[in-house]
Amino acid sequence: MRIHIAVLLVSLAGLTTNAEAQINQEENRYVYCNVFLEIACFGISQGDNLNMQIPFDFLLYGIKFNFGGSAQIYSGFNPERIDSNSFLISSNCGRKSDSCNLYRVAQDRYRLLFEVDGDFLDISLSGISKDNFKQFNSFLHNFRYCTPSGSGVLCAEERIFKNLQIIPQDK
Repeated sequence: MRIHIAVLLVSLAGLTTNAEAQINQEENRYVYCNVFLEIACFGISQGDNLNMQIPFDFLLYGIKFNFGGSAQIYSGFNPERIDSNSFLISSNCGRKSDSCNLYRVAQDRYRLLFEVDGDFLDISLSGISKDNFKQFNSFLHNFRYCTPSGSGVLCAEERIFKNLQIIPQDK
């Protein structure tokens, strides 16, 4: 009788672990780089929608996430100025020689401005909520350093924004 109870408890513990793993997998949308820029690469997941534009001397990516929300990524040399109403959340990202600042622009919108040697990534995130902020964090944690090399780029394993955490604001 005691053996059967122990087996049952171990089985129930396994079910809890499997359920937790499924939740963690849904929150962790980690995808290795499948979009490459000059100073960084990042990954988007199956079901996300990516649109790329070349308006002038910069690249503009629009992403609609399948979990809700969106991102706009500017890659170039002259990003828009930060609105004076924006609130600086963190400067703790990237290498010490990089310029990196995360701002809260509105309750559900954040803006991340990252610079390496005059080349900028300006990442605007919209639609952040208590239901999806972990997926947004996972998306940001995908970004890796890249450097130009010949006609392509070389990307490192080092994650740029691994220390950043977006936390949704109460209404």
